[in-house]
Amino acid sequence: MAKNKRRNNTPRLTFKEILSQVNPGEVPDVQVDPGEVPDVNKPDATKPRRPPKFSFSFRFFKQIENFGLSKASSSWFVSLLERLKDISENTLDEFLEIAEPSKGYRFHPINWAQPNIPIQQANLVSIRAPT
Repeated sequence: MAKNKRRNNTPRLTFKEILSQVNPGEVPDVQVDPGEVPDVNKPDATKPRRPPKFSFSFRFFKQIENFGLSKASSSWFVSLLERLKDISENTLDEFLEIAEPSKGYRFHPINWAQPNIPIQQANLVSIRAPT
């Protein structure tokens, strides 16, 4: 079998060829200095922290009248996912800079006491009401 050559003319061995060169009873003596292993759970203090971007969870999603997806067309659903993707590329500050009604962004507090609100806060049992 012809071996591939690297630029420096050293042969490129397959994994199988490398394993064939290791004696089965021989275990290499490898020592790891724990001081050299980075803690992946600890943030790197040398790097500036970036503000978090939007992320969406469906943990509290519940199919209910007026707020479900059962009657949505597939094209509407695809456009919803695309919009969520677009929003998730922004930090809160970036979003507030670009969010304007002419671009289809509308967010506001809900006055639950208004008579024209088709659902009451108590109907949203999957999420807790603010106290």
